[in-house]
Amino acid sequence: MKTKEIKDILGHAFDSVSKYKGVFTARKGFYYRHGHTEEMSVDEVRSKLPEATIFDSGEIWKAFNGGALLKNQSHWFVKFTV
Repeated sequence: MKTKEIKDILGHAFDSVSKYKGVFTARKGFYYRHGHTEEMSVDEVRSKLPEATIFDSGEIWKAFNGGALLKNQSHWFVKFTV
């Protein structure tokens, strides 16, 4: 599958989707958690892409840096293949 297809399937659940060496990474940025967890991000991918094989997930916390790329800000991520 192509990255655009994955973005369309996941919809607004994630802020960005990228692909590197066949592994997709979906990221959702945050400033406040509002009760959201890493597991909720994994569940979102599983519900919309049941055939996905999830390799890794986590939470990255960084001090606020306005204008930085999403991967350089606080975010949850899920790495998977389809």
